[in-house]
Amino acid sequence: FPVTISMEGRLRWRPTLLLYMLSHGFMLASWNALHWDDWITYAGGRQGTIDAFAECSRCTIPFRGEIEGLLIAPGPWLMRLLVFVFFPIIALLTQQFLRRTQWLQRDEETIIALGVLFLPMFGARIALINFQYTISLLLFVLGAWMVLSPRQVTRLVSLVPIFWSMFTQSLQVFVVVLIVVLLAKLVVRQSAFTLDRAYRDWETAVLS
Repeated sequence: FPVTISMEGRLRWRPTLLLYMLSHGFMLASWNALHWDDWITYAGGRQGTIDAFAECSRCTIPFRGEIEGLLIAPGPWLMRLLVFVFFPIIALLTQQFLRRTQWLQRDEETIIALGVLFLPMFGARIALINFQYTISLLLFVLGAWMVLSPRQVTRLVSLVPIFWSMFTQSLQVFVVVLIVVLLAKLVVRQSAFTLDRAYRDWETAVLS
């Protein structure tokens, strides 16, 4: 991604968003189309969506039927547009979360954020049924970024989006990663451990 990363390792958002539009913008071409399992859930409009999720409420975010019922009312285009807009926000929050860990170089943070933005994690993100995964991922990275905030109030509030995102089962494994990061930050803070210091100690032990 040389065109999207500056010499300082910063993300160049203008060319990045242009490439994002070229790579994923075609999902907006099917503006009001319903695909695959979407017919079962969304073909009935707002009330049909609410009823569909009321019958199957396991492993789904609270009030999903009401939320998606409101969004589907104007047409499928709104949910599809939100998915398209949310992924750059997810990439940005991922980058900011990594920056708050203070473990990676600026260019490494940027490369990971670009991977989140461009890699086809949800190859079928055009399908409305996957809207929950996008929302849950957005909530999780938002909570992860907030939990590393220097402000205690922000850290407490971060539990809300993290908790809400955990209703999507496939994201629950990321809580383990977040716990490991928090424990590692605690160890680093208490022992003044750094990767540079660990490398120097290892180098001294090997060469001496």
